[in-house]
Amino acid sequence: MNQTRYQQVKEQLIKWNQAYFLEDKLLFPESLRDQLKKELLELEAAHPSFISPDSPSQNIGSGLSEKFTKHPHQSKKYSLQDCFNIEELLAFFAKAIRKLNSSESFLPLSIEPKIDGLNITVWYKNGEFYKALTRGNGKIGEDVTHTVSTITSVPSKLNQNIDCEVTGEVCILRADFEKLNSEQELKYMNPRNLASGSIRQIDARVAAERKLQFFAYQIGVSNNLKPAQTQSKLLNDLKKLGFMVQSKNILVQDAKSLGEQIQLLQEQKDSFPYEIDGLAVKINDLALHAKLGHTVKCPRFAAAYKFPASQKLTQVLDIQVQVGRTGVLTPVAYLEPTLIDGSVVSRATLHNQDEIDKKDVRIGDTVVIQKAGDIIPEVVEVLQDMRPKNAQPYTLPTICPACGSTVQRDPGQAALRCKNPNCSAQVLAGLKHFVSKKGLNIEGLAVKSLELLLQEKLLSSPADLYKLQSVDLAGLPSFAEKKIENLISEIQKSKQVPLPKFLFALNIRHLGEKAALDLSQFLYAQQNIHNPAELSELLSKLDQESLLGIEGIGAVIAASVYAWFQEELNQELLQDFSQYGISFLSPPSTNQSSKFSKLSFVFTGSLKQLTRDQAQEKVRLLGGKTPSSLSQKTDYLVYGEKAGSKLEKANKLGVKTVSEQEFINWLPS
Repeated sequence: MNQTRYQQVKEQLIKWNQAYFLEDKLLFPESLRDQLKKELLELEAAHPSFISPDSPSQNIGSGLSEKFTKHPHQSKKYSLQDCFNIEELLAFFAKAIRKLNSSESFLPLSIEPKIDGLNITVWYKNGEFYKALTRGNGKIGEDVTHTVSTITSVPSKLNQNIDCEVTGEVCILRADFEKLNSEQELKYMNPRNLASGSIRQIDARVAAERKLQFFAYQIGVSNNLKPAQTQSKLLNDLKKLGFMVQSKNILVQDAKSLGEQIQLLQEQKDSFPYEIDGLAVKINDLALHAKLGHTVKCPRFAAAYKFPASQKLTQVLDIQVQVGRTGVLTPVAYLEPTLIDGSVVSRATLHNQDEIDKKDVRIGDTVVIQKAGDIIPEVVEVLQDMRPKNAQPYTLPTICPACGSTVQRDPGQAALRCKNPNCSAQVLAGLKHFVSKKGLNIEGLAVKSLELLLQEKLLSSPADLYKLQSVDLAGLPSFAEKKIENLISEIQKSKQVPLPKFLFALNIRHLGEKAALDLSQFLYAQQNIHNPAELSELLSKLDQESLLGIEGIGAVIAASVYAWFQEELNQELLQDFSQYGISFLSPPSTNQSSKFSKLSFVFTGSLKQLTRDQAQEKVRLLGGKTPSSLSQKTDYLVYGEKAGSKLEKANKLGVKTVSEQEFINWLPS
């Protein structure tokens, strides 16, 4: 259940980020995305094996738009870790104090309103403005110089003739937004998306007409500029250079003052001339920033305090049940559509029968909903006094609504689960997982195509994909000749697969990518496995104790893997895979992996022969590690073209550096 939940949250966040950062669309309000991010981090903290390279926790922003030229940033851009209450914020900075081995119980903190805008970095050469980039993925940004140059608060020339990189937020003031909206027949959703959409216009005149503002808050790479010692001094230095900065910067010396100022600013948030979505809280001493450094995604010296999610009243029109890919039955409340913070809400999750009983949610009830840590909003409470007299308690069905099988409740679990492995809803979701990029990466099989193939009885399991012939697909709706040709080619190409990816694609409960890799390495130590039939034979002989002895495999995963491979239907599935020609790529030999085993590799610059993800995956398959940040503990820095400052830092730290070609030469042929 946890892994299903994690996949749902992760996939929703990826979709949200794509729309938010690239398409300037607000699928869900910021408060809901914040809650989703929080839940994702909590799940990953509890289950580190779930973490994958495409997780939003491992990446900044989203992908890069094809509309604009890309440029690497001079210094990596990060996002702040979210805290949703004062306790989380204090715990964050207590951790920083421990990392510094400080005897202080509290470090002076700087508080600034966090503008809800578009993160932009501007570059200057000899004091002259010459480039502007979006944050992009933190390492590479989109060139939006043409639109940012129209913003009057972006100085065309600084007050000092220096080279520097300055980061800030582009936004539109509330008054200007309201005036612009009053003149439009089609209204803009909110100021943030208007500002972001304006910057991403091809025609710079659109941005020029919208009175955008730029508030600077950080200096990255610079020359001939004496570094500031405090956050307050940094903001003052930016003002001296000619930038506009936040008007409010508050220094607090203790936890009590921190709480008081947060409460005050929260009450004042609607009085600011621009939209704010929280507060940026930073250790005021900038020398400590360098000592604390960053995680993969976030600084350890600063965090974002997020304001509480909105709540509204609405009515429950119906309760329906959805079946997930692991068979979990999830009740969903269908609501009278309600606008909350710029988006229309029409559904809310009710989680399980225990949650329905606890809150006593019934069809017809008036309920309080909020945008909290779920894919869709949740019901907070029922207003009993407004309940219709004929409202009846709701009970989940005893049979699966997708296939009609009896559902069961696992011991110690709140969820009801359909145990029928042939359940249509589970089969469809399992097929979607199998062909996904993290699975066998078979392109051309979107959900609608899979539904059609199931409907035509051409598929009943993932193994049936390998029986498909062109003649089977000819004449089906949306299956043109070229699509059929490409799909058959993709299926054939997927027949040779690394064992870890195959294990992950099988959709075994609780078995994430990291655990699949750990299991694969253990199995290869037993014998060289060539195909799924041999995999089935080996794993069906292992007991749970043997699986528990594998590093990275806990009791829950061991039990799940053991049960899956003992199941006769699954054994038959693996035999089918072998019969249709699925084979595993040979694992690296001991000699081949000796340069990688337990060593850490960091990548920088533009790689030509591999993507960054492909290079990192090869290292992990060979037993190595791929941290994103460089430190003295890094074993190798692999550099491509335009490697930049990270290469210089590696040389200073004494980290061994190798070119992309040298790295390629080390890889098994």
